[in-house]
Amino acid sequence: MRLSQFLFRILRSFCKPELVDSIEGDLIELYQENLEANGKWKAQWGLTLDVIRLFRPSLIKSMGGSVKLNFYGMFVNYLKVGIRSLAQHKMFSILNWVGLSFAMSLTLLVLIVLENVTRFDNFQEHREQIYRVATRQEGEGEHVLWATTSALSAEELALNPAVKSLTRINSNFGGLVSHQFHEVEAQGYLVDNSFFDVFTYSFLAGNPETALLNPNSVVLTESAAIKIFRNKRPIGKQMRTDLGEFVVTGILQDSDQNSHLSFDILGSYSTLEHVERTGWQWSFEISDYVYVRLGEENTEADLAVNLLHISKKMNEQSEGEELTAVLQSIDEIVLGERNYRQIGSAFPILDTLLFISITFLILLPACFNYINLSIARSLKRGKEVGLRKIMGGSKGQLISQFLLETFILTFLAVFGSLVIVSLIKDEFLQMLASSSHLNRIDMSATSVLMALAVAAFTALLAGIIPALYFSKLKPLEAIYSKAKPGSFASVGMRKGLIVLQFALSLGFLIGVFAVAKQYRHSLNYDFGFNKENILVVQTADVEAQLIKQEFLSVPGVKQVSFASHISGAFVPMVNYIRTEKEFDSLVVHQMYIDENHLENIGVTIVDGRNFQADQPTHVEQVLVNEEFVKKYKPADKSLSELNWFIDDSLNMQVIGVVENFNISPLSEKIDPVVLRYNRDQFRYAYVSLQSHDLLASLGQIEDKWGELSPLLFESRFLHHHIEEAMEYYEVMIKVFGFQGLLVIVISCLGLLGMVVFATESRVKEIGIRKVMGASQGELIWLVSKSFLTLLVIAVLLGAPIAFFLFDYMLLKTSYYTEGVGYGEVILAVVTMFVLAGGMIYWQTKKVAQMNPVDSIRLE
Repeated sequence: MRLSQFLFRILRSFCKPELVDSIEGDLIELYQENLEANGKWKAQWGLTLDVIRLFRPSLIKSMGGSVKLNFYGMFVNYLKVGIRSLAQHKMFSILNWVGLSFAMSLTLLVLIVLENVTRFDNFQEHREQIYRVATRQEGEGEHVLWATTSALSAEELALNPAVKSLTRINSNFGGLVSHQFHEVEAQGYLVDNSFFDVFTYSFLAGNPETALLNPNSVVLTESAAIKIFRNKRPIGKQMRTDLGEFVVTGILQDSDQNSHLSFDILGSYSTLEHVERTGWQWSFEISDYVYVRLGEENTEADLAVNLLHISKKMNEQSEGEELTAVLQSIDEIVLGERNYRQIGSAFPILDTLLFISITFLILLPACFNYINLSIARSLKRGKEVGLRKIMGGSKGQLISQFLLETFILTFLAVFGSLVIVSLIKDEFLQMLASSSHLNRIDMSATSVLMALAVAAFTALLAGIIPALYFSKLKPLEAIYSKAKPGSFASVGMRKGLIVLQFALSLGFLIGVFAVAKQYRHSLNYDFGFNKENILVVQTADVEAQLIKQEFLSVPGVKQVSFASHISGAFVPMVNYIRTEKEFDSLVVHQMYIDENHLENIGVTIVDGRNFQADQPTHVEQVLVNEEFVKKYKPADKSLSELNWFIDDSLNMQVIGVVENFNISPLSEKIDPVVLRYNRDQFRYAYVSLQSHDLLASLGQIEDKWGELSPLLFESRFLHHHIEEAMEYYEVMIKVFGFQGLLVIVISCLGLLGMVVFATESRVKEIGIRKVMGASQGELIWLVSKSFLTLLVIAVLLGAPIAFFLFDYMLLKTSYYTEGVGYGEVILAVVTMFVLAGGMIYWQTKKVAQMNPVDSIRLE
């Protein structure tokens, strides 16, 4: 009956008094009939609907009053009073405006980014019908969703008439590509010729129906064509990649639309079909993706049988894990569940929600600061409120007045936030672009509406409590400045807010210092090879022996070696090896080096021998690292006793084992590595320098290069390449630094409001204490100690949480971390106390220095 009584109270609140009794009687009769016929819940639901239907003009009682109010004039008056009040209290207005502007700018920026993310791949013509086949892996308590699947699943799906078209995508394509001694970096995929039936891209040259039909065909974007060939239409020309020579068969128009597929070049998937297709390829792959385009009248359910068959085939080759083929719509790829081996952009929904939560967590303190600062000046506005009430002002009018002031200040803060967004938008995009492939952030009409919505939400959230507080003041108490803070302004509430704000501030400060420490640790980390004074030069197809001969003639050049990749800066290509007895393949990273490379970079051979200049061609002799031996060598056999196959058919002979070194960035763990020897794969010359005048040596090396090639001399030191690979730490420092700055500024504003409130309410007490002989230091301590206690509580609450959170987070970003130390926590605590303590000291000292006669008289 509680719900029924509540509904009747609602009815009495709006219904005309002369009609209430008869309507209630009818509703009770209907309720009893429904209760007997249909039961309690349906009867209460019916009563609820009946009460809602009664809310119509003919039954609503008059709001009272016989004077016709001029609402337009009243609004103009409220507007004038609000502007004058904000202008009169300049310090409070500026503090609130700054805090709200900064908090709203971050909120608005994140919402704009999120709105752009939801428009990913919107330009695809068949967007509603495109799905990706993913693989869900379950086993030993682990539940992982992989974006990849077996390439052979495409053959199974092609048999289903519901599939209008499909394409396979292999991510092992790209890297360094060259044309006539000119080398550039290019990102790309190997795709089927039907790629352009699934996805929508505009051709500037070539035929989309046949462009990728033949092996070793490649389609370029217009910008890639200019970068590689310095020509917008290089149709028919050849370019060299890690997979051999490719012929350009098409040019795509550049697109600035955001897409989860980001590429410069597209090679024909049929290039891989010379590789023997054996049963092991039904096992779980890490580089193959399959996309399908369904018919307009078909749904995911039409592929259920095929997905079950694919799952069965994959599980036949799995080692204990349960593999399930699932479909992902194109909308779920970017903004959805976290996918391992994601291709292109990814904004996992949980990470996105966490980021949005942090953003609103920064906005909320700004709103509460407005509450604190508004109530802190209640003593100055009490007379105004009292006079308004005595002159007949109603509670609703007072609420409207103070809410309008909040809306004025908040909408002024919108302009401030838009200015901040325009200043940081490009930097924010640059931070995101490295991991999200977000090409641009558009401020559309939707963005403007979101800004207005954020402003309205912020104004209501920040203004409603002060408005209610002021409207409840009693007239006489307000006029004689005897008003007491209400429940929301109580000591516990206000102190709790300050503790929460500074605990959050401390967390961000610890995050900044912890990430900065990890960045320094990564730069100084022992990668297992020498990275100092080694100049890395792109070979640009100049013969390696000529480069070595010319560079060694330069004084100060100690050694020259060659490799296919830059150690510690890029993840090398993945390859697969298998033994004669094993049906399944083993995953390895591979890198091509010459016979001098290990000595040049200081890597030791722990077993076996090194490469020789006259390597045999009938067998692939390779070196492996210690991790390879640990993971793949049987305990009862030596490596030389096993028959290994690489590239599916080429016999591989292990001739030596090298000590582990970080061939990849520190974000990747040390995996099994195969070091191969092939002069055609050398892309970089490692020039070891021992000169005291590096600039002179560099100049001479560049002169020698000019004699070898007309192309631009492209070189960087190895440690600079490695530092560039640590860019994600710089991004984290910038993100946490910016958010930490916002939180600490907003927290200090809130603390200032608390200090002002406390000092204004204790002016008379301070004056009397000063007359009685209290020193300035004692007065400052008297007012400050309670706030310093709040900071100590914030440290005790925030430091342990931040310590464990960031220590865990760093383990996720790198396999080789130093962790969060006590030094970072102490530095963050000291920084917070210096900023917050300075704010407290500034305000309390100003009050303590007041003439006691003036303070007592004014009070």
